[in-house]
Amino acid sequence: MIKTVSGKLPVVYSCSGCSGAAQMANYLAVQLNKNGIAQMSCIAGIGSHHKPIVEMAMKSKMVVAIDGCKLACARNCLEQHAVSPALHVLLTDWELPQKQAIDFDKQEADRMLADIEKLIAETNAIPVVKVTVKSSTAKRDVVFVNNGIVIREATTPRDMQLFVDFAHRLYAGNAFYVPQLKKDMADTFNKNKNPVFDFCEARYWLAYKGNRVVGRVAGIINHEYNRRWGKKYMRFGWIDFEDEEAIAAELLKAVEAWAGEKDMDAVHGPLGFTNFDYAGMLIRGFDQLGTFATIYNYPYYPLAVEKAGYIKDVDWVEYKIRLPKAMPEKLEKVAQIVLKRNQLHVVNAGSVREMKTYGRDIFKLINAAYAGLYGMVPLNDKQIDYNIKKYLSFIKPDFISLVLDKENRLAAFGITMPSLSKALQKTGGKLYPFGFLHILKAFRKNNLADLCLVAVRPDLQGKGLNAILMQQLTASYLKNGIEFAESNPELETNEKVQSLWEYYDATQHKRRRCYIKYLQGES
Repeated sequence: MIKTVSGKLPVVYSCSGCSGAAQMANYLAVQLNKNGIAQMSCIAGIGSHHKPIVEMAMKSKMVVAIDGCKLACARNCLEQHAVSPALHVLLTDWELPQKQAIDFDKQEADRMLADIEKLIAETNAIPVVKVTVKSSTAKRDVVFVNNGIVIREATTPRDMQLFVDFAHRLYAGNAFYVPQLKKDMADTFNKNKNPVFDFCEARYWLAYKGNRVVGRVAGIINHEYNRRWGKKYMRFGWIDFEDEEAIAAELLKAVEAWAGEKDMDAVHGPLGFTNFDYAGMLIRGFDQLGTFATIYNYPYYPLAVEKAGYIKDVDWVEYKIRLPKAMPEKLEKVAQIVLKRNQLHVVNAGSVREMKTYGRDIFKLINAAYAGLYGMVPLNDKQIDYNIKKYLSFIKPDFISLVLDKENRLAAFGITMPSLSKALQKTGGKLYPFGFLHILKAFRKNNLADLCLVAVRPDLQGKGLNAILMQQLTASYLKNGIEFAESNPELETNEKVQSLWEYYDATQHKRRRCYIKYLQGES
């Protein structure tokens, strides 16, 4: 069933080319225009980013794209501007041959024209259910919601590209937003690459107003988390939306509906698949530069989420640390005493390759040291290998501190790196062709460091090993001209981590929150 709403004529775009199918696509668009069914616009203008033509597409209540082959050039041009056709006709899916330099069958085209006119008449508004055209995108479920907002599940590679790209468009020009690398994000959602899908399920949704993407959200079930913590929780993550409370509400309703289908008790977030993904909605520090490991969001986000019925579950805090001009004498003395008393020694990795030899021990220590932290699920061997490749290839050994015991077992570590925030802003989320140059420059010259991971083996906690780590890292910072460090998120109740900053001038400048909504009463 299709909902019909009167209004402006739809706008139709077609591909062009020398194949019979491409010629037919253009013919069909011309005839739709002549017959007063749709207004034909210029796909070349869309592709060349001609502002008036792009604005026409974005403001249209309905866009139709007709493509001759699976390259889907017309649709792809539109989706560069986050315009998703309500109706996409792919002629090769209608069993039309894609042959070069031949004429199309006009009688066949006219028969198809009648079918397309009927579809447009039925779909002359925001679609409310499936559109029955033989097209990969037309088979998506479409959910009609209030206030002219449409929630569509992202199921195709093109949908996921829109999902990945949305935040980059929403925060274009924002001085504090640090983009995630698009390839890394795409790999995170790839079931063939990310081992979390051995125990996680996920679905993704896009919000539309007219033909324009205005929001996104992921719904995640981490079955291992639920099993270990005795919960029936669903997560929401990667949530972004324009400044309209209804958009956030409808996105979250999509997640909640799936949670209901899966018999979940609550939805909480923003969280990723595991503790190594982006988590926590910024609620304080909107005028502070983000880091590569954290979420930045506009101030209207928490207000919209709270309006949708979500309450605080837990908060993380972040500190900006001003480094001293010289090594604090007290820190130096305490570090030496702790080393001697516990028969420990420091190892300096000379290269990334040498650092990777400690990779498995580092992540096993994380499993042990972080076991009781909010949402923590131990990493399995596949995840450890995945994270070694993903993270330990992207470090500067001089910014790492490793402490071993008398049996050469890893006792503690601190992993930090030069800040990549400003470099990533210059990349636009892409390493190539030139993005990596900004990152290399940030590694060579920087006055800001990010503190990524710090952990002490449980049997040695409370024995002062934090002083060793901070003494080693401070020495490296002084050597490399680092003046400030960002702590990255730590639980507001984690006094052990916060004690790291007792030797420094530290300011708590950011706070982020994980929200929760109980679906069947608090549990």
